[in-house]
Amino acid sequence: MPTKIRLLIACCLLFGSGIPLYAQMGLNQKIDAIYADYEDKPGAMVGIWKDGEVLFTKAYGQANLEHELAFTTTTTSDIGSVAKQLSCYAILLLEREGQLSLDDDIRTYLSFVPDFGTPITIRHLMTHTSGLREIYSTEQVRGRRSGDAMFQEDVINMVRRQSGLNFTPGSQFMYCNTAYALLAEIVEEVSSQPFERWMFEYVFEPLGMQRTFIMDRQGEIFPQMAASYSLQPDSVYTKVYDNNTVRGQGGVYSCLEDMMNWIGHMAREWAAGSIVMEKMTEPAVLTDGDTLNYGKGLYVNTFRGLRRIFHSGSSAGYRSGLIYFPDDDLGVFVNVNAPNVPLYETLDLITDFFLKDKMEPIPPRSSTTAPTVQDKLEIPRANDSEWTGTYYSPELETTYFLLLEDGKLKGRHFRHGAFVLKRTGKDAFRSEQPFFPEITFERNRQGRITGFRLTTDRAVGMYFEKQ
Repeated sequence: MPTKIRLLIACCLLFGSGIPLYAQMGLNQKIDAIYADYEDKPGAMVGIWKDGEVLFTKAYGQANLEHELAFTTTTTSDIGSVAKQLSCYAILLLEREGQLSLDDDIRTYLSFVPDFGTPITIRHLMTHTSGLREIYSTEQVRGRRSGDAMFQEDVINMVRRQSGLNFTPGSQFMYCNTAYALLAEIVEEVSSQPFERWMFEYVFEPLGMQRTFIMDRQGEIFPQMAASYSLQPDSVYTKVYDNNTVRGQGGVYSCLEDMMNWIGHMAREWAAGSIVMEKMTEPAVLTDGDTLNYGKGLYVNTFRGLRRIFHSGSSAGYRSGLIYFPDDDLGVFVNVNAPNVPLYETLDLITDFFLKDKMEPIPPRSSTTAPTVQDKLEIPRANDSEWTGTYYSPELETTYFLLLEDGKLKGRHFRHGAFVLKRTGKDAFRSEQPFFPEITFERNRQGRITGFRLTTDRAVGMYFEKQ
């Protein structure tokens, strides 16, 4: 096709979308400028949906540094927790076909889940209100370090051993990858098919997502697969391996063209008043009546006065973000393969370009300073040695040792090593380690310490018995 004709068609498309050609070209140049320094570094892929069509798709930088393979719009890359919306979509399709109900007790499908005395429903899993402990937090307490492998079987075994819940199901919101791994198990149980096979047959293929895959085995390779990297303090990139084969909560590798097909499907479903999309974006409500800013696999809120649906993702060195403004039919997807590659800057730039005149001003930052936490409280106490000893968790099947060393109370674990504990209350201590941030000792009627409960960011009250 002659160059002049191609240019004429492009101009007609841009004017047809209601965006002046000069303005669209200005946006393209601004996005190009963000990634101008990443030609020989880990890169990104950026896509924009506007007013019923894909308006922009472009890839930048390197998908693979070792072999100098550039990112393209068909490069497959891990989308992280953006995959959660796909899992919820799958569950809602099964509900639409009458194969399950969101209010079913999950033990109907998953016999390995303990009876906690109160039902956990599929809805609880989808809205992060189940009370189940977070797999990554608990595995970190058990000794998992960055880069260690994580398997779907680890989730099942952790849930099987769990002795209690973080909270009563439905009463609180606590982000939980464990819950989404169980959604994948439910899909397999209901459909009698492996999760990836069912997803490809009923979600990916019908939506034209032919280059979207699920990593359900360690080291699996997909076509045109981007590697992931991390920028070290000495400005050298190192490879970060994706050793996670937990499915349902993430593990989806997709390309830019497929993700734009997904955004387009969401947009059409929204415009058509789809019951599936309505349920996905319906804010969850807690048992006390409070409404959350989370639907099912999607955050839903008002951003500077405009309704917004979004989710971010993080896995190994991959990062991603997907946003959709339903009232303005604007969707954006960005994926990068190293944490230092700009992502939110691009999302903000594109959002501001299209919606600046509609959005409310950015609220001023609060000048309120957070109260400082005292390292040590002056509280009368017995000899430090009463807290020392060996502590074992039957739930986690791991042991911590508390000991006095150099005049300090320290914790020790065979994989994590030693760390200092600082007192914050009568029987409360904290450390600077994410796997052991806060513990509270428990005593019997005679006042002797019998154990402690460990709480992390997404796992509450895990009991360790003093041996």
